[in-house]
Amino acid sequence: MAFDLLALHGYDRPMLKAEFPSATHFKYFVQDYCFNSDTSCKMGFRSGSKSQYVCTSTCEWHITATRIRRKGSTGKSFEIASMNLVHCDSCTSTSKATERQAAMLPAVKALVLAQHDSSKESLVNGMQALGGTNFSARSAGFYRVKDKVLEQYTSQLENSYNYIPWLLSEFARLNPSCRVALEADTKSRFYRAFVSFGVFVAGGQYNMPVMGLEAAHFKTKHYKGSSLTLVQKDGNGQNVVVAMAIVPKESVDNYFWFFQNCTCAGITVNPLFVDQTKAVVAGRALSATNIPVVLKFCCLHIIQAVKAHFDFSGPSFEEQIWNLQASTTRNVYLSKLDMLTSKYGYPLRRYLEDIPPVKWVVFANMASYADMEGRRLYKSATTTFTEHLTDDDGALRHKIQRSLPFGALYKAMERAAKAVSDRESKARQWHQEKRIVTPFAKDFYLTQKSMANMYLTKPTGDGIYCVYRSTAPMHDQEMVNLNDLSCTCVDRDQMELPCRHLIAALKSVNKMERILQAYGYCYTMEAYARAYKDQRLDVPRLDNKVADARLKSPPLVRAPKRKRKRDPPRNRRNPTSKTYKCRKCQGEGHNISTCPLVEATDVDVSHVIPSGEGYEGFPAAPGYSINAFMDSVLDTNDASDCDSCKSDDMEDTDELGFCLDDLLNSSRAPMSFRAI
Repeated sequence: MAFDLLALHGYDRPMLKAEFPSATHFKYFVQDYCFNSDTSCKMGFRSGSKSQYVCTSTCEWHITATRIRRKGSTGKSFEIASMNLVHCDSCTSTSKATERQAAMLPAVKALVLAQHDSSKESLVNGMQALGGTNFSARSAGFYRVKDKVLEQYTSQLENSYNYIPWLLSEFARLNPSCRVALEADTKSRFYRAFVSFGVFVAGGQYNMPVMGLEAAHFKTKHYKGSSLTLVQKDGNGQNVVVAMAIVPKESVDNYFWFFQNCTCAGITVNPLFVDQTKAVVAGRALSATNIPVVLKFCCLHIIQAVKAHFDFSGPSFEEQIWNLQASTTRNVYLSKLDMLTSKYGYPLRRYLEDIPPVKWVVFANMASYADMEGRRLYKSATTTFTEHLTDDDGALRHKIQRSLPFGALYKAMERAAKAVSDRESKARQWHQEKRIVTPFAKDFYLTQKSMANMYLTKPTGDGIYCVYRSTAPMHDQEMVNLNDLSCTCVDRDQMELPCRHLIAALKSVNKMERILQAYGYCYTMEAYARAYKDQRLDVPRLDNKVADARLKSPPLVRAPKRKRKRDPPRNRRNPTSKTYKCRKCQGEGHNISTCPLVEATDVDVSHVIPSGEGYEGFPAAPGYSINAFMDSVLDTNDASDCDSCKSDDMEDTDELGFCLDDLLNSSRAPMSFRAI
């Protein structure tokens, strides 16, 4: 690819007396000319009145420009005074694009826009595969190339916030069952937004009665907030996003506001899986809303917390924690806990004992164990709710996190509309196929049925059978009650689906026709059809968007810097280096990057205060107010309100806050999903 020198610089080739506005413009012209000639140049001589570029090889090629000093000139213009454009036969100079030139190449632009979230190495390799510039020897400069490509799409970032009021109000108008909320701070700047999807709210009673809450930081340098996503599983084992909120940070106030809006939307969440590190924040907010929710912790997050706290690692250690979580009785739980104690010590035991078993261990949530907070968990965990929040390309969740609030909200609406459309089509198709249960439930049954052949049964009472594996009769026994189709195993108790033991018992008495009674209602096609058949969500047309200049962009508050830890000097009784002196406060022992005075003045968020009222045209949650939060929730001695984003990801978005992946298809067609 060659640059159009005439369009870029006004000359298609070097010529004597050719004028350029400055020495920089002259440099760019020479570099682009060399790139087109498949050669490269370097600075030969530079002064205030003269600029010369020579070939990177040893030949006599050169172009020299001098400052124009004649009357009427600006004093900054340069003109070509002499040149030799002939390379010698032994010249070895080859083309090497500069960072500016690489950012102008169409192939580089397309690659950066398509893979701007990829690693530096993958982008450099992609450029070579496309026959573009070879940056392998200087790949560190590719980050600057990437920034130059993205700069053109970040010139109107603040304008995207003007369209958020229109987007939310239009979405609520098109979908009356959906609730939206918007709040600004005391200076009319965007503070937080909420949207619930009425189809999934109404269909929640027909889904698995368990939810998960995911909190994720935005990964764009233009917005440092977080998203709160409430997720539920449908009868086919797939995740649906019930509600979403964009908040400045994961604080008790924002959780409180989020759950109050969930209540107003008609959402009932019980039980709720959360990250253990956010349990205190979410728990305090929930207790203030009087929502009957039982918090559950993910075992994976507990393992990560234990490894960070005690510096334990290795697959053997992790496996033992997983085995502890899978305990089906209290005695087994205590026995496994004793084994962990003997190997890793009492501090680990005390740490695990501080977490109530009902929050994460299987036995405390089974029907055989009496606990007020015990619930059927459907083998769910925090990770199972969040790992599938993606589209077919596996990238939609990351697109939302790399967008500004407007783009994130619009993408969430698109995702919800597509999810409703897909489920409506499936409900019609499965009804025509005369299915009785969902494919997820059928696959589970077929797997259990294949294992049931390895089990034998022995009657022990009226309709009660002892089911045991023929190869290990003493170690794998479960009790099955055919009167109520119950079993003491975890699969039957937690999943509400027919297990291998129940199947073996029914086969032994030739009553397999009762197997359909063992399915939970959420797995039936009747429930699935009630939730999603003849349902739709409409997404606003972006070509009809209306700006509201009153809503301003939020201030960009960066996370406070970590204090630098210095190792104590060793064997340095008389250090020769000078003492550090700060040029900010003139204090000794630190520099400006760790100066407490800078942190106190330059990182000030006291001016970011929510207004406590809904933005004009948006009703506030009836149970929420600043006074109620201050009186019943806020604890000034608690540090949980200081969860700031530690990510330094430098992704960019377009003028409406969309992830740059969408810029390749810049035309926005109206979207309305209706099942066929």
